[in-house]
This record gives sequence, structure tokens and C-alpha cells, in this order.
Amino acid sequence: MKQKTIFITGATGFLGSHLVYEMLKMGHRIIALSRKSKSNYASPMLRVIETLKAIDENVNISRNNLIVIEGDVTNSGDELFKEIINNQIDYIDEVWHCVATFKIKEKDIEEIKRINIEGCRNMLNLVVMINQKMKSSCRYFHVSTAYSSGRKAKPIEEKIQKENPNFRSLYEWSKNQSELLIETYQKDYNLDITILRPSIIIGAKKNKVLSRAGYYQFCEELYTLKKRFEVNMGSSFDGNIDVRFICNANICLNLVPMDYITNSMLALANKKELVTNELKIFNIINENAPNIGEVQQLLCKDLRISGFNMIEEEEFNKNPPSPLEKLFDRKLVFQAPYMREDVRFSNENFRKHLTFDEIPTPIMDENFLHTINEDFFKALQEVFNLRLKTTT
Repeated sequence: MKQKTIFITGATGFLGSHLVYEMLKMGHRIIALSRKSKSNYASPMLRVIETLKAIDENVNISRNNLIVIEGDVTNSGDELFKEIINNQIDYIDEVWHCVATFKIKEKDIEEIKRINIEGCRNMLNLVVMINQKMKSSCRYFHVSTAYSSGRKAKPIEEKIQKENPNFRSLYEWSKNQSELLIETYQKDYNLDITILRPSIIIGAKKNKVLSRAGYYQFCEELYTLKKRFEVNMGSSFDGNIDVRFICNANICLNLVPMDYITNSMLALANKKELVTNELKIFNIINENAPNIGEVQQLLCKDLRISGFNMIEEEEFNKNPPSPLEKLFDRKLVFQAPYMREDVRFSNENFRKHLTFDEIPTPIMDENFLHTINEDFFKALQEVFNLRLKTTT
């Protein structure tokens, strides 16, 4: 395989770090955009290396295959291009954009625009500059979300939704706006662009958990709920939490393992027939996703709790919510719509280019989810023990 020079954002994030790890294994040269740590003043290079080592402590990193540029997606395309030139890089094959904020509150609208929309614009401008000034044929890979079409599309197809999408959150809205921006740039500059739309990403058995968002936030809030009962009730706590949550237990929760996502994305990037100056869109989803009731039962089993009841809204409203139920619901305002609405997807374009023989549907059975849950709860317990130690 020909070595590629790949510029990537989000190298210290959940998905971006695993993509960088796999790209390094494939022998590519990586240019990672990273900022300094806000908490411990770690350098951008150290942040990236520490993140990769968390995935695999034996990862092969050298000055020849990993260059880290200090900055973030709010830097203009011109600023980023100058930094690339300053690092004596004269050719880039691909730009991968994996950064996004998951904030959804109205008070954060300007930050959401700045990172999710203007950050995308900066990456597109960078690709245009690379093509014009380096005489490259740089391809652009944009990580969006399978939910960027809002509620309007049923099922969600591999195209950009333009008519009254009815979004569940500002996150979905911002991702849709980014896709519309991408479509404009593709037409104006005749770019080779691929939009990659994963659904809800969870870890893989072989990888260390690096996220506390999405599915993991639900797990963490349930774990925190249990800890609250343990602290308040002490030895009298028998595992029964008696908390209700509005949910449709019969719908699918479209969880996809990290290795399935990275394998799919990189396989698409290596398809020769997709090297075209066109806009390609792929929904990367689980065709055999578990239903929420199954996920809930396993989570309760792994946490050794009972009394956590997922019920329909009509049934829930028969009794007023307790203060604890209100708090739990507020904590999960981002995740709740995906646990209450039956969202279906089309991935015909994805399967047109990646057959089941090439990329089989992920097996997400009880054993798999149990491993994911146990690893995460173990990590949370370590954090809890550390906090307890520092306060005593």
C-alpha cells in the first residue's frame, strides 16, 4: 500500500485517536492538529502520544510518521496551511476532520457554530489551499453523524436533508449545516469529498475506553445513580433504586463498535472507485443493533441494581416524577431522544462499496456488551476511589 500523508483533527478524541492508531499501523504519515492541555500544560505532541499509548502502549511512533501541529479547528485555513509549510510538509493526500462539540444548549450556540460549522469551513478552505498551492489532489473526509437529517427522513438516507429536518438538538442542526456547507464547496471547487456518518460509537473489546459521551454518558449516569444510593443508604442499600425513565424499550439503539467504524472508514478511503471529484455520503450503522430493553437489562445486571424502569411517556405521566427522576432526565437530555424515537437508516450506498464479506455486520451480543460495560464501570470505580482518597 502506498504511504499517504494525512492531516487529521481530533487526534486526542475518541474516534480520531483510533483512526490515527490504525493509520500508523498501515504505514501512513500523520499530521495531527492538537492544542495544549488545559489542565496539566502537556504539549500537543505529548497529548497525542499519551492518547495513542492508552490504546496500545506498543504503538509505533517516530518523528518520521507523526508530526503534531499546535492549534485547533478555529484556526483559519490560511493559518493552518502556514503551519504545515513551516513543518516542511510539501504534500498532503488526505484531510480528515473528526472534531465536534456535543453541546446542545442555546447559550452555547456561538461555540457550536464556531466549532462544528466554522471549523468545517476552515478545513474545507485548507483543502482548497492544499490543492491550489501544493498542486495536490487532496481528498477530504468529514466525520458527521448518522442523525444529521433530523426527524424528517424516515429512514435516514445517504443524502443531505434540506427540507424541514426537525432536528432533535443543536448538535444535529450544526452537523446538517456543515454538510450543506460541504456540498457548496464541493460544487464550487470540484473537490473529492466523503461524508462519513457513524451512529452511536462504543468501544471495541481490544481497545481501552477513551470516551464518556454518548452511550457511555448513559452508563455513567446510571453508575452515579447507584453510587448516590450507596452513599446515602450505606449498608442498608439492597441494589433497588426505584427510578423511572421515559423510554421505548422495544426500539433499537444503534450502537456500533469502534473497530467496525474505523475499519469501514479506512476501507472506504482505500476504494479506488471512490477517488472521484464528487460528494460521497455513507451511513455507517449497525444492521443488527440491540434493542434498548436488552441493553437496559444487561446494564442493570452488570451494575447489580434493580428497580430502574424504562417506561412509555403515557405510563410515566400517571405519577409525578421524583426529584431524582427529574435530575436523571436532565442529565440525559442529549441521549433521551435516541432512546424514545424509533430511528431507522438506509445504508445502501455503504453496502454497494463494502460487502458483508468485506465488512461483516458487527456481533453485539450479551458477551460483547458485558465486556464493554465492565471495562467502563471499572474505570469509573477507579476515578471514584481516587476522589474518595483525596477527600479523606
